[in-house]
Amino acid sequence: MLPYCEATPSRPYMNYGMLGQDIMQGHLRKHLAKYSCFVELRTELRSFQQYSTHVESRVGEVSDPDHPEEVIDID
Repeated sequence: MLPYCEATPSRPYMNYGMLGQDIMQGHLRKHLAKYSCFVELRTELRSFQQYSTHVESRVGEVSDPDHPEEVIDID
């Protein structure tokens, strides 16, 4: 831990905290779960196509490029 330091004009943000990416992702997943939105791990966006009425995206597993892609249409 670093000692508390008063802010100065040359260094206005002396006392800040750092949050690791793994901790931040955990907080985001918990928050999204409150809204029934769940994050799929090891899934990547492979491509998407935008149309005038909707967007079509293709997702698949990261570790298995030969795995069939899932197509998702979003209005």
